[in-house]
Amino acid sequence: MGEKTYKIIFLLIFCLGCARGLRPGYAQDLNQVLEGIHNHYKADNGLVIDYRREVKTRTMSMLGNKVKGDLASGKI
Repeated sequence: MGEKTYKIIFLLIFCLGCARGLRPGYAQDLNQVLEGIHNHYKADNGLVIDYRREVKTRTMSMLGNKVKGDLASGKI
């Protein structure tokens, strides 16, 4: 490899190393996002979301009458 190739490789590695610490302009701080959610929903005790997850697969049905699916519900 020639001297020009080494310079290009060095510059590429240098630029990638410098760019690692940069954050995209559209990225927001997590506190700003959570504050926006709090202001929008006026949640005093935080944001509470009900969820329900149900899984039925062919593999579970092959187990016979014991297990045919999985169900979970609660609050996040």
